[in-house]
Amino acid sequence: MGNTREEQIMEKYSDELNNIELFRYLYEDFPPGKLIRTESPDFIIKDGPRNSLGIEITHVMDENHAERLSSDSAENRVKKLIVSLARESFEDCSDRKLNVALYFRPGRVPKKERIIHVAGIISNAVLSRVEGRKTGESYHIHFTISELDEFLESVTIFRFPEITEADWIDAGAYTLPGLEAERIEKTITHKKEKLRIYQKKHLRYYWLLLIMDTALHHDGMPEIMNLMDMSGAGFNKVFLIERRVGRLYELS
Repeated sequence: MGNTREEQIMEKYSDELNNIELFRYLYEDFPPGKLIRTESPDFIIKDGPRNSLGIEITHVMDENHAERLSSDSAENRVKKLIVSLARESFEDCSDRKLNVALYFRPGRVPKKERIIHVAGIISNAVLSRVEGRKTGESYHIHFTISELDEFLESVTIFRFPEITEADWIDAGAYTLPGLEAERIEKTITHKKEKLRIYQKKHLRYYWLLLIMDTALHHDGMPEIMNLMDMSGAGFNKVFLIERRVGRLYELS
């Protein structure tokens, strides 16, 4: 069976919490104030009665690709099982609440008899990278597991004290092969069309936070930014996070 509507809502809620905390971690000028979870925009930060900021979060993604990689296929069921078993194995050894994203290679899964072994390797790899860290410490760790390179491209760990619930996911549905200025601009345009809805909250500022997972490591974002026309973005500021490697860019 695929995810229920309630499960999908909870996954979206956890994802948004993870992303706003990653933004707080990466952005040195993250504004002070009370962080409030809302709808349209996703978060509001209030610092006094007249100083309020709305932050809308959205993924830059290929919808067709995401639909295929989030479907209830045999491949995706195996990957979700590996994620679940790896989390259970880790939490048998540690009470740390982590956010872990596993980036599987498309079309590659281990044989049935190796699933538990693979999950154990992932669990041990995560455990070895967080052992010894302070409980209240924030961190972003991205790494590969050479033993599993055949079907697991990489792993990302987030840890933020503000998040009290663990979240382990198969992040394949969000993965793009590389940075694309056209796709970023299309995502911004789509959110700009909804800006009037956000403005009904009568906030002082409106920010847009784009989340992108790219399969390739590169330093091409500055060049992509030079190609984009951000003059009509509509938001006071637009940011993009390459979540896998923990890079933040201010687009406008």
